Amino acid sequence: MASKTVTFTSIQIESKLKDDEVKQGTFLCCSTGPTDAPDPYLFFRSQHATVGSREAYVAATAKPYFDGPFQVFLGGPVDPEQVDIELWDRDENSADDLMEVVKIDLAERGSKSSGSFELSNGGKITLSWEIDGRVQDPTGNTEKGPLTIKRAGMRDFDGAAGVRSYLILKGKSRAVASRWEAQEALIWEQERRLVHDPQGYIAELWERASSGDTQLRAGEVTFAPSDGKEATTSVRFSRGGVLEFTFSVDLPSKEPAKPHVVVRKEIRKMSDAEQKRFVAALKKTMENTNGPQSSEYFRIAGYHGWPTDWCHHGEETFPGWHRGYNCELEQALIKADKALGNDGNIGLPYWDWTQLEIKGEVFPK
Repeated sequence: MASKTVTFTSIQIESKLKDDEVKQGTFLCCSTGPTDAPDPYLFFRSQHATVGSREAYVAATAKPYFDGPFQVFLGGPVDPEQVDIELWDRDENSADDLMEVVKIDLAERGSKSSGSFELSNGGKITLSWEIDGRVQDPTGNTEKGPLTIKRAGMRDFDGAAGVRSYLILKGKSRAVASRWEAQEALIWEQERRLVHDPQGYIAELWERASSGDTQLRAGEVTFAPSDGKEATTSVRFSRGGVLEFTFSVDLPSKEPAKPHVVVRKEIRKMSDAEQKRFVAALKKTMENTNGPQSSEYFRIAGYHGWPTDWCHHGEETFPGWHRGYNCELEQALIKADKALGNDGNIGLPYWDWTQLEIKGEVFPK
């Protein structure tokens, strides 16, 4: 599935905060001299990435200008186009201070344009942007397949969602995604033909708002082959509510394919060729596919602390969670190995700490 990025340039900021006002939490009208001026820098945050650096600051000014470019990964073609922009003050002798913030939504703006936005404490930011990866069909329905979604609707839902809600469906193992805008509250009746993902899909319910879109629910759903006959399936969200689909899959019913089983080896017992093959696959996962922080390795590593921080260290759920985490990395290695022209028979090596020495090695070389 194609990815989508936005690149920001020519960024002019006018902030009313002085350096001492940021520290004290008081916001006066203007600066009285250059010694009061902050040393501002920027962070751009989407749902999938954070871009910026405190080293890229402008010294002693409340009206900084940044050339850019700042390229931010937005996700897939149907993902929201919202970016949080944070203006920070760099301090050498104390913690940096967050000066002002703004959430911008580019969904209804041009792919290449510019605009001004009010900041949270009375300032203003003016910038230009260019979005790459948008599809002409905003639903993302660019490739037809055997899965036909005829209707989707929510029931038993007590959340705050109305006619501005929309639905996103993403394949788990296939490059497929689609988006439905609501015709009436929590009902979607635009028929859509999609590529069939036998591993299932992630269904996301979103609510559009001027302050920024909010994901209300998310869950997994599968569409079993039905020989082209109409069928129904549903996903019950953990936070309440059931999303029901009416669909058909024009594929003959068959037994599911057996999983790709690989053998994990003690790394010191692997041959030089096996070790080199593992390293090559690992490096392949680190290749950015569309700009900074777009590699498969970055996505998986992000679970472990930044930017998503889903790690279960120090909790009783850690053993089970980390097994799944290792499997995720192993599947990425298998995919990378195949991309390098091999058969994908590559497992995630381990180090057996109970064996002090193997082949003259304590630690793998």
